[in-house]
Amino acid sequence: MIRSPDDIINQLGIARGETIAEIGSGSGHMAIALAHAVGKNGHVYAIDIKPDVLDRLESDARQAGLSHVETITGDIQIGGSIPVLDGQIDKVMLVMVLFYLQDMDSVFAEIARVLKSGGQVIAVEWEDSFGGIGPHSDHLVTIEQIKESAEKSGLIFMRDLDVGEQHFGMVFKK
Repeated sequence: MIRSPDDIINQLGIARGETIAEIGSGSGHMAIALAHAVGKNGHVYAIDIKPDVLDRLESDARQAGLSHVETITGDIQIGGSIPVLDGQIDKVMLVMVLFYLQDMDSVFAEIARVLKSGGQVIAVEWEDSFGGIGPHSDHLVTIEQIKESAEKSGLIFMRDLDVGEQHFGMVFKK
């Protein structure tokens, strides 16, 4: 099992007022936890390709009084899909999303574009299929593949994260 969003966030040293983008936010468990962590002076971009899940996330954020969560429908594999200026984001979260994507190099290039100097990328992925619990083995991405794509975009591997028994987590820095 993967650790809770709060357990992962506590390892990251997220500060009040930060701007964070979560790629592949889905229903928003991590985005909501991030919004609480950054506080009202921070900002969370929740980005997903599926507008229906973002509608639910937006509703949940409103009900929780989290007006600083902004949902964006987009495909992160397309350059310019995060509608912010270069160097505006403190941290980018990718939690169990890379295995869905075809072009990790484009993903990390777009992330590197929006990250501030010194900003961080947090990637969490499945270690294995675990008999069908996780993604099909043909879709798994490895630590080495993620490092290679991230480093092509000028990101530097910093450390591993403790994210649970069936997953691995990594932190990169711009």
